[in-house]
Amino acid sequence: MANCTVEKLIYNLNRLSLNNEIVKRYGAISVLALGIIAGSLTTGIACSPSAAPDGQQVEQATTETPGGKPAQPPSGKCGDGECDEFERARGICPEDCAGGNGSDYRKIAENEYFVTNLTSGSKLYVKLYPARGVSGAAPTVILIPGGTGDSKPYTDEVPGGAVATQFAGAGMNAVVFDPEGRGRSEGREDFNGHTGQDGLYYVTQFIDSLPEAGDIGYISQSYGVTLAAGVLARYKNGPAIFLIDWEGPVNREDTTVGCKSDNIGIAGQNSPADHSCADEPYWAEREAEVFALDMEVPYHRVQSLKDHVQPDVSNAVDMIRNTTHTQYGGNGKSPWTRMNDFEPNTVFTGAIESELTEIDKEKYDMMIEYAEYLFGAYGSGAGTAAGREPGTVYFGFMVHLEGWDNEMNNKAQFDKHAGEARKLAGIFEDYGAKVTFEASPEFVEGCEVWNDNVLQELHDRGHGIGVHADKGFYPQGGGYTLQQFTSEIEQMRTDIEDLVDFDVQHVSGICSDLDWAKAAIDAGYVFTTGGVGYSAMSMPVGLRPAEYRNCKNPAQCHGNMPLDMEDRINPWRISTAKSDWTADDPNGKLVYLASDGGIKNLYEETLDASQTHGDFDYTDEDIDVLVDKVEQALSLSDANRVNIIYFSLSIGAADVDTGFYTKMFQALKPYVSSGRLEYRSMNEMYEEYIAGL
Repeated sequence: MANCTVEKLIYNLNRLSLNNEIVKRYGAISVLALGIIAGSLTTGIACSPSAAPDGQQVEQATTETPGGKPAQPPSGKCGDGECDEFERARGICPEDCAGGNGSDYRKIAENEYFVTNLTSGSKLYVKLYPARGVSGAAPTVILIPGGTGDSKPYTDEVPGGAVATQFAGAGMNAVVFDPEGRGRSEGREDFNGHTGQDGLYYVTQFIDSLPEAGDIGYISQSYGVTLAAGVLARYKNGPAIFLIDWEGPVNREDTTVGCKSDNIGIAGQNSPADHSCADEPYWAEREAEVFALDMEVPYHRVQSLKDHVQPDVSNAVDMIRNTTHTQYGGNGKSPWTRMNDFEPNTVFTGAIESELTEIDKEKYDMMIEYAEYLFGAYGSGAGTAAGREPGTVYFGFMVHLEGWDNEMNNKAQFDKHAGEARKLAGIFEDYGAKVTFEASPEFVEGCEVWNDNVLQELHDRGHGIGVHADKGFYPQGGGYTLQQFTSEIEQMRTDIEDLVDFDVQHVSGICSDLDWAKAAIDAGYVFTTGGVGYSAMSMPVGLRPAEYRNCKNPAQCHGNMPLDMEDRINPWRISTAKSDWTADDPNGKLVYLASDGGIKNLYEETLDASQTHGDFDYTDEDIDVLVDKVEQALSLSDANRVNIIYFSLSIGAADVDTGFYTKMFQALKPYVSSGRLEYRSMNEMYEEYIAGL
């Protein structure tokens, strides 16, 4: 081996005439340092057969720094941010010589390039499919092929259109490339070792230099995970901010499907599987689960019940375990991991196989959805709609203290009702969260009659307090007037204020075809919550959503209003409910905080959109839907605005389920820990909004 190193060193010193130039540029250095430099320049130079053991042709060996990057001079100008001719010609300083500098790329057609892998000198074919409907920079995915394939699987037509065009149609730039030695690229097949990984690194750097590229994420198929994971582990400050991996093999046993080959040399290797598992130096460059331990970006695994190669899903279990952060029970450093739609940051066992389904037909739709979330949640905002930078989302919980209609006459009933409110408040406090309690007239009267000022107590514990009026609806022809409506909800406000030492700011349950906004303003409220579809009945009929055009009562039209989350996530101001009150009115004196539905019927709504009202059971499926909604809110958030999402509960029965809420907070923990989700009362959301006007 020593003879091999010396042979390469002498060859390269003679070929490049480095001796005088290196000493002149970097000062006196040892022979060992020269050997390190020469090692980075030996791409494509094999030791002579006589220097190899047992007459075996020894293939390319890459000498690297302890950090795993291509070797570079130990001192001098490397790292000064300038890619000069010396560094560029020799590929010795990837930190300075990012893609797009000088001769590192050549444009060959519109959106098509050859990009130089500075480690090998090979020209790699790259093509960008521009995002549709996006002006300026757009989120960008680099699609990494599986096996020893090239870019064709992403560019060939399939049902639904070529994969690259599917991503472009979703508003993302899609980048395809042919790895080292494949397709239209130069070089020799590296089977996703360091040379191939360096090629992906330089392609990524080049793409990052393009003005149309915003945040960059990796999407890999099968063995492509080794290229992606290698780059993310070895180049920690590279541009890619996440990895979505479809069914990648993660170690030598997976890649070879059982270690069946005795082959050592790359030259005679036919496929990734055709290599001996005993060749430690070879596999040190090619096991994704090892790289996973050093990945510091979000990782999402896409996995079918029946893996496309492996006999089980242990590859997925292993990769999730090694990427998931140690604080969540894993071995890794990733801030966020997930498999399919399971709970994030979960470490699995092989038992998860029983919960998987076949997803091959929808895998690309899933990848697009996952990429949209990750760009929104972890991106810088570059390339998001209209240059929007994602922000923090405030999470709230609205509780109606209602339904115990005789509690002002029945102390045991009132005590039980108040006890449920205290119990829920205690659960939320354990997680640093806040509840906004909205009291019915019966509950308020009970507080006074039974001398239990639970509303003042809950306020002093940091929770929000408001009125739940349940007023505004009247049978047609009932003679109910706006003046009567206003008077009733004003009295509810003053009844609470007579009990407490703070002002009551808000009211819910005022859905009406009357001008409910004017009624609330005149009754002394500054914001409203919990509006449902029936509120649209106050609008001119032509402005109402089709779903809420002819509502008979609030129970029939109890869904979200507005219908789309992007129209609900930011508060706005209203002057009157007799026009399009979903548009912000700068002169409006009532702030509208839109709700995202009842906590106990979230799952039922996904089955039947009309199931928005009623007392359903607590289920784990409700938590799954809640998490999906939170992720959607994060992807829609805007750092320059107040972003909110909250859910509701009616304590009309003694059913505060501690286990359910414990699971809910555990599911939300990753988002809170990342700083993207914060717990707030509705009163705090209002104050934050007003402060920003």
